[in-house]
Amino acid sequence: MNNNICVTTDPLETTFWADLRYNLLKITSKNYAKVYFLSMYEKDWLFDCCEHIRIPRWTGSKTLNSLLFFIFGSLKLTALARNCNLIRADGGGSYEINAAFASFVSRRPLVVSLRYNSAEKIFLSETQIRKRLYGYLFLGIMKMTLRQANVVLTSHSAMQQLAINLGVNPSRIILIPTPVDTSVFNPADKSNARKNLELGEETIILFVGRLRPEKNVGLLIKSFRLITQISSKTSRLILVGDCPFKDYLTELKSLCQQLGLSKRVTFVGRIAHKDLPSYYAAADVFVLPSITEGVPKALLEAMAMGRPIVTTKVGGIKDLAEGKDNMLFAKVGDEEDLAKKILTVLEDDKLATQLGHRARQTINTDYSIDVVYGKYRHVIDTYGLMVA
Repeated sequence: MNNNICVTTDPLETTFWADLRYNLLKITSKNYAKVYFLSMYEKDWLFDCCEHIRIPRWTGSKTLNSLLFFIFGSLKLTALARNCNLIRADGGGSYEINAAFASFVSRRPLVVSLRYNSAEKIFLSETQIRKRLYGYLFLGIMKMTLRQANVVLTSHSAMQQLAINLGVNPSRIILIPTPVDTSVFNPADKSNARKNLELGEETIILFVGRLRPEKNVGLLIKSFRLITQISSKTSRLILVGDCPFKDYLTELKSLCQQLGLSKRVTFVGRIAHKDLPSYYAAADVFVLPSITEGVPKALLEAMAMGRPIVTTKVGGIKDLAEGKDNMLFAKVGDEEDLAKKILTVLEDDKLATQLGHRARQTINTDYSIDVVYGKYRHVIDTYGLMVA
């Protein structure tokens, strides 16, 4: 058998994960004669020994694209797998059922990355029958994919436990965190950042992420109103990120209007990833009041930038802070406690500096690209052709 590998990913994947995938593939390519990479990415991935096999996006429907990726991906992967040592599903552990199918048919070992807890979110938050049925289907696909896997990689302990709950033997689970490029997300001068963004001297409270209900942005807006009533400083709440639900965005903007905050809350929308460091640098505090989370990349980036952070102790966030005293936690769903924690940071410069320094130190120690990719190399060395 040739020393080759098949790699497939999530058809709905974002630019952030695409960039990460490229770096991981380059590491993988050093261990194999040929890397076959299956995706729906528009751009080609060009480097030695990597062949990018692109499945066209034929529709704007996420559901239909996923179905097309499964059908054509399963056929293509099964054909390729016969000449490969390993199938690598490096998306999220849910949509890559094509990899599980190809692994079963070809009898090739399968390694899966589990990053999403979407099924859990659906069961926790949805009441509509249609969405709950979709949730059960989604959960069933996850179980089939994960149980077929020889090795499951997770990025934090909560996801590790989810894998166990879904029937994965703990001995087959390996924890490798999500990396941050500390050369891009590096502490920068606040004054220059504000000048570039045309921001004044007012206190900046920053949120970065998709505006989804589980991020609890509505609660953040309500907490911001309390802050404006208590603090003597002029402050602004900046929300960076797109909103996949038009009605929810309208609801958030209406809330700002009802609370008299329309002129003090800025909806920036989606921006290029390369422009994010300026917003982090300009902020006095980064806030993420989520109800449920994995390991949010925005939080990792804010930590890498040395920003003081106020968040909630949910999901993978607990791993980031355990024993490190590098952020403040607010009670989930408590707008008064959230406002109190934000004010604590804003009114104590020494504390803010300490939190930012410890956050940056945590990233350098455990989440930098060199550290995380080193763990991938360790897994490769330990498991040989089983993991790449």
